[in-house]
Amino acid sequence: KSGTGFQSDSDRRPLFGLGAATAVDRLSILWPSGTRQTLLQVSANQTISIREASFESVGTPSLGSSVTLRLDSETDTGATSVVLVSAQEPPHTVLPDGTELPLTVDSLAIDLIAPGNGILNGAIGTVDPSGRAEAVLQIPNVPSLLGLLLFSTAFTIDPQIPLSVRTSFGAPLRLTLQRLRPGPNRRA
Repeated sequence: KSGTGFQSDSDRRPLFGLGAATAVDRLSILWPSGTRQTLLQVSANQTISIREASFESVGTPSLGSSVTLRLDSETDTGATSVVLVSAQEPPHTVLPDGTELPLTVDSLAIDLIAPGNGILNGAIGTVDPSGRAEAVLQIPNVPSLLGLLLFSTAFTIDPQIPLSVRTSFGAPLRLTLQRLRPGPNRRA
């Protein structure tokens, strides 16, 4: 426990000795939230600062509206991003490289990653230079969907190493479909 005693001032940053190595082939970080980030070919003799990747929904999941599903990961610029939406949470799905996704890849998830499906736009994309990738979930105005619970997660794949996951999230987003609330420009 460094830096926790009375009047102590110890550096809390982890320090790794690499001996004669000039780089680390693979550096994996498992955050307390369950998010896992992997960096490849990290040069030696440097201090790096890594911000935990995030995945969030922007907007209210209401019938007849859209929700943006946003991945933010500064360490994944240029990587392929994949956003999944499923109607089933457990059991988890295990990818070929051993990464566990916190939902079941069901027929809905498979249908929604198909290009041009009209429901989930941008399910497969590229993380931009700012570290962001987004997909937009278009929620149909179908009354029978009211109250439906959907689960969403995202992951990134290294473009240099096919099927090698760089970032994944430990818990899915939970999206319960609601009624669209009347606003000043909407009819009830």
